[in-house]
Amino acid sequence: MNKFNLLRYLSKWKYLIFLVCVFGAFVVYKYAMYNQEYTASTVISFTNPDASSGKTPSGNDLDVTEIYSASVITNVLEDLNLNIGADAIRSKCRVEGITPADEEVRKEAILEQGEEYEFFPTDYVVSFSVGSEYDKNFAHTVLDSIIKNYFAVYGEKYINQQTLPNNNVRGTDNHYDYIERAEILDSWAENISNYLTAKKETQPNYRSAATGYSFSDLYEIYKSYLDYDIPQIYSLILEQEVTEDRGTLIKKYQSDIATYELDLQNMQLKINDLSDLINKYSTKNKEGAEYHFGTDSEKGNTSSDYILKDVYEDRNEEWRVASETTYDSLIAEFVELEAEKEKLQVDIEHKRKILNIFTQEGDDEAAENKSNTKEIEDSLNELSKTLDDMYVIVSDTVDEYNQYVGAYNVSTLASITTDEKINVRMYIFLAIIIFFFGGCIGAIILGRSKEFLDYIMYTDRKTGLPNRAMCDVEIEKYASEKLKDSFVFALIKIDNLKYVNDKGGREAGDALLKAFGKILKRAASSYGFAGYNGSDQFIGMFEECTLQRANDFKQYLEELVNYHNVQSPSATIKVSVVVAETNDEKIYDMRKLMGAAFRKASANTQQESKNQ
Repeated sequence: MNKFNLLRYLSKWKYLIFLVCVFGAFVVYKYAMYNQEYTASTVISFTNPDASSGKTPSGNDLDVTEIYSASVITNVLEDLNLNIGADAIRSKCRVEGITPADEEVRKEAILEQGEEYEFFPTDYVVSFSVGSEYDKNFAHTVLDSIIKNYFAVYGEKYINQQTLPNNNVRGTDNHYDYIERAEILDSWAENISNYLTAKKETQPNYRSAATGYSFSDLYEIYKSYLDYDIPQIYSLILEQEVTEDRGTLIKKYQSDIATYELDLQNMQLKINDLSDLINKYSTKNKEGAEYHFGTDSEKGNTSSDYILKDVYEDRNEEWRVASETTYDSLIAEFVELEAEKEKLQVDIEHKRKILNIFTQEGDDEAAENKSNTKEIEDSLNELSKTLDDMYVIVSDTVDEYNQYVGAYNVSTLASITTDEKINVRMYIFLAIIIFFFGGCIGAIILGRSKEFLDYIMYTDRKTGLPNRAMCDVEIEKYASEKLKDSFVFALIKIDNLKYVNDKGGREAGDALLKAFGKILKRAASSYGFAGYNGSDQFIGMFEECTLQRANDFKQYLEELVNYHNVQSPSATIKVSVVVAETNDEKIYDMRKLMGAAFRKASANTQQESKNQ
């Protein structure tokens, strides 16, 4: 069997080793990606003065779970146009408070003293994780949107607590008559205008970077709608008395007026009851003040000075009343009811004027004139679309403002970073190394196993050369096709093997075969195949071997035999070599070439016999 040669095995099985490495790396890559998880994280800090007490700017308790609340995540899904459930996002979010090292020392000291410990973190780690079905950028993008929308919600809920009215424009709804559609647009535009009025007064210098508008700009735009566009549509409708269904419109307005009047009566009863209660409360207050404090007309004091005496002595540092009495609540409720009553009266008067216009007698043909219907329809649709578009701008401006004011009270201390649960590159690198060594071991095992099997099945034990079975395999290989030029078949015989066997016995013959096997193996190592064909016969088959080179082989073999004979004179070897080359013999069939060699050997034997 051949000696162990690592490089020979690696070279022979290099492609198999390469395939094993590729396969191993692919399997590990698939495993790593299947179990991969990306986590985007950042650190936010609540910076309002009461944050360390767990309070928001409005005084509410801070609830950090609002960072992934349903309202925030819904806005995220809309911003990113994601078609997944909100719970799928929320379940992957985590918020963890950061406790400073010195706070831990303080905690231990307080607890050792048996005192109650309370701590509210101001810094939090916010993270969002996704599995292998999403990529790294997705985790980063979603968390960035979560933080942005949370800033907006936080600013609106705890700082800018005035909420933008919803977009409920229904001016193009065919269920409404022309005048009703105009009223809806008018009411909605007025709601937005009132909101913008408050904003421009509290934030006169704010201007959105996204829309380019300030609250004052937006207020002026809505003011123009209320002052010009909407009155113009009212004018067209009322001057022409245009309606889709006069009878239905009249009935509806009559019903509305009746409902409003009933509401007005109920409201007046509430106001009367509240007024009586206030008067009774005032009287009792007056009597109590006179009893406890008396009156001092010389100093200008009257009982009215003492109605709220104790309250107004309780003032804060800014000299404002620090508490509110029942009397204050009653007065506030009274004022509110009076304001609602006044508004209801205005609505009733408006409904009556509209009703009078559409119920007055006149030229029926003129009243039912539809000549301006298209102009009114187009004006309503155009205004409705304009208000819709402008609402988007207002909403974007307000959202940016909420983020702006939220950022003053909540800030990010670190940019968003995205980490991988599994370092795929490292896994692949380790897989290549492991599978490379595994492939090498496999190549060695395969190589040695093949050599071991070859040794068992195709190696002659005495000579150490391929046995007769292997010689037959080689002969059949070359016999199956036409031989190429410069192919040599060599027939080698040990001429004195029979003599040695007869004289020294089988053991001496085997020793001679073993010695010659080593010599032949060395001589043929650079030429090609050489094997033991049984008895005293050896054969060689050499590809790309000219006749001259074959004679060189013959000469080299004889030199090695002579050297052996000199070193071991008691076990000399006599050898004869015959070569047959395809070009020289003009024979390209394996068996015929062998026949030519055997004929040469037979002729040489006969010639030697004659010479003796």
